[in-house]
This record gives sequence, C-alpha cells and structure tokens, in this order.
Amino acid sequence: MTTTVRSDASGTFGALQVNSADVLRFGADTSGQAIPFRNKLINCNFQINQLAVSGTVTLAAGQYGHDGFKAGASGCTYTFASSGGIVTLTIIAGTLVQVANGKYLQSGTYTLGWNGTAQARIDSGSYGVSPISGTAVGGTNQACEWGTGTLSLPQYEPGTIRTQFEFRDDEEARCRKYWKKLGGTSVNEILAQGYSSAGAALSLTLPFEPMNSNPVAFVRGTWGTTNCAQPSIAAVGLSCISLNSPVTVTGAATFTANSGATYIELTARL
Repeated sequence: MTTTVRSDASGTFGALQVNSADVLRFGADTSGQAIPFRNKLINCNFQINQLAVSGTVTLAAGQYGHDGFKAGASGCTYTFASSGGIVTLTIIAGTLVQVANGKYLQSGTYTLGWNGTAQARIDSGSYGVSPISGTAVGGTNQACEWGTGTLSLPQYEPGTIRTQFEFRDDEEARCRKYWKKLGGTSVNEILAQGYSSAGAALSLTLPFEPMNSNPVAFVRGTWGTTNCAQPSIAAVGLSCISLNSPVTVTGAATFTANSGATYIELTARL
C-alpha cells in the first residue's frame, strides 16, 4: 500500500511506503488518518479518582475504586503509582473489572490489550496475556477482568489488532456520566432557603449534566438545617434532582451542604 503524505508547508508531496497493519497498529486507518474513539473503556490511565482511594485499596465484591473499575466476585486489593504520566496498578489479590457499555459496542471482533503482567479475560472466557480477543454483540455490555499482577493502559477496541493507546482529554466527563457528586467541595455549596408553613416542604431542584441513565441518588452526611428536617430525595431524573425537607414551624427555613462530607451522590454505574 502507498500512502501519499505532505512533506512540507509549500504543498510539495512525497510518497511513503507503509504496511497497512503498521498503520492500524499506530491507531490510524489505511489513509493515515487517526481513528478516534477506539477505546470502549474509560479512565484507562487511572487518573480519575473521584472516591479519592489511596494507599493499599481493598474492595469488596462489586465495590468501586478508581472510576470505572470495580472488584470482581472475590473482591480486589491493589496499589497504584504514577511514573512519567502513566499510572500502573499492582493487583495483589482478587480481580479488577470494567464493564464496557453496550451502547458503544457494535457486533464483531474486539481486541483487549494492556501493559503489565496481569492476565485478563473477557466475560467468562479464559485468562490470557495481552492482547486477547473477544466477540461483542451490539448493545450488550461486556466485562473486561484482570487478575493479579501489574496493569496499565488497558484498551478494548474493534478489530483484530492492538493499536497505540488512545490518550483522551475528556476522561473526567466520561466518568461523571456514571458517578458524580453534587456538593462536598465547599461550605454552603448547596443551599435552600425560604418561608413556609409548618409541615410544608422546603424544596430545591438542582440540574446536572445528563448521565448514562437515570441515576440512583443518595443524600450523604449530616446537613446544616434551620427550622426543617434533613433533606431527602423527592425525585431524580437524567439531568436534575429535587430535594425536600419538611418545615418544623411556620417561618423561615434553610438546609445546606455545609462541609466536604455533605453532598448528593449520583450513580448510574454498569
């Protein structure tokens, strides 16, 4: 295959002979154009850590650590360290899983590649060293699971070739489609105030960026209240949540998220 490339700013062209497999291996199509959105996993450099796990991370079955990654059926224990902008996990015990969202999978062959000594499997298949292949059914979630050993830069992508890792600058936004918190970063970040009759509800509606699906919501911590009870969830949708708190006696009332431990948790994890 011959690919024509521009050799300088003046418009002079030259010819470069390349092997098509090598082009694909570096994350480009046969025209030399980069292929975006190849990796169907999120947070694969482990830089998003909304739960602020640290040290030796010990997770029960199904419990999440770094965004997007949860413990397998036997739990998981791991440590992590960063070097040269690359975060490497060392899985000490159990397994670590990420579920690829079926919304973004099309039927066909996929390749799971990673760096490190950990072996992996797709769904309930056999464990193997990188890379391994799997067959996706469009619209159906798939689990990628790693056993003990080191792990960095995992990538699950369509095709039969492991390509160059896809670094992206929107991983936090991707992660927040599955888990986020409102509040919890400053005093009085969420505040409701009003005047109401005894027993009536002091209400507050908060918008947020749409999530992967309608989230499950939790009110965390003990909120500051004046003349009302602790707030509770009245309703939650794809992009907004309503809180209610019964007023104690007729008059002014407030409730507020008044510390880093008071916030609303929203989860739409797979």
